[in-house]
Amino acid sequence: EMGVPVVFTFAWASTDVDYEMTVAPFVDQVKGPEDLHNPAYYYYQNVYPAKAIQSYGGVLVGGSDAPVDVRDPRPFVNIQMAVTRSGEDGEVLNPDQRIDIQTAIAAYTINGALALNQSDLTGSITVGKRADMIVLDRNLIELAEAGRAGEIGETNVLLTLFDGAIVHDELAAQ
Repeated sequence: EMGVPVVFTFAWASTDVDYEMTVAPFVDQVKGPEDLHNPAYYYYQNVYPAKAIQSYGGVLVGGSDAPVDVRDPRPFVNIQMAVTRSGEDGEVLNPDQRIDIQTAIAAYTINGALALNQSDLTGSITVGKRADMIVLDRNLIELAEAGRAGEIGETNVLLTLFDGAIVHDELAAQ
């Protein structure tokens, strides 16, 4: 109800038994790795509860945890994980908490600007804002809607405009 922004590093919303065994025992009485992904357990039901927070009025914001996790913030890997929650092993971590592609994109654009108190300047393509935008080599929405959300992490930025000026042009470099 308060519209509180909640920041998620969605890349971590995937199965990783070694990591989960360092966290889950503080949350639930798991006896071993076999209990981590049991839907009956509290931990599994509540791990990275993005959809639940959104349903209760929370504003989802996408983070990266860079350089803690990896040096590159990897926004497209994080968007892919927000939508799929599927790790390298193919297992989906609490599928009920997946969010749709539009929500994931908003988490990294307008909601990020909102959390930084910058939504009047950036975060959406709107007359009067700074004209910060990117052009991608693929359509993220079409990928997700075609059941190919697992390819979102491979996205490349072709063009970057910052305050209306081109600061990166992959096409001109070719």
